[in-house]
Amino acid sequence: MEKPCSICGVSFSEELPKSGDDILCRRCKEIVDLNKKKKNFNSREVKKALKKASFIDPTGNHHFLCYYTGVPCDVETGFKSDNSGLWHAFDLTFDHLNPSYGYGIKGEELAVCLNIVNQIKSNIPASVFKEFLILLAKKFEQENSSKYDPDFKHQLSDLLYARHSK
Repeated sequence: MEKPCSICGVSFSEELPKSGDDILCRRCKEIVDLNKKKKNFNSREVKKALKKASFIDPTGNHHFLCYYTGVPCDVETGFKSDNSGLWHAFDLTFDHLNPSYGYGIKGEELAVCLNIVNQIKSNIPASVFKEFLILLAKKFEQENSSKYDPDFKHQLSDLLYARHSK
């Protein structure tokens, strides 16, 4: 009998063990189990992040979209969510929207994220990340972006410390 996955909504008939109260397809179950074991993430938050990122395109294909870019993440059996390098740039990872909460903490909020974006973001809170990238992009647009600019350091400091230290 066909049943929909509690996360992605894709119907499947394969008998798989339940994940808590949820009925998960093989793909979603593998992602949840891998991140629960490997990263010690709160599985409820992993499921919530996957559900928010779930997207079925006009051709009927299912994807998990990056929270920051809307780009579909690569998810294949046996994927590694912690590989670095450009070869794994599109791998699905989970980002802590507020990194100060840490791993496995009740109340942590996770988001599906492209590996490359997660590496760039590092431990910057989501509320600062976009502003940081916009400021950096403006600097890169300058003819000599590597030239010393004390005003740029002041702008960065204001963004990273003064406005978001509260």
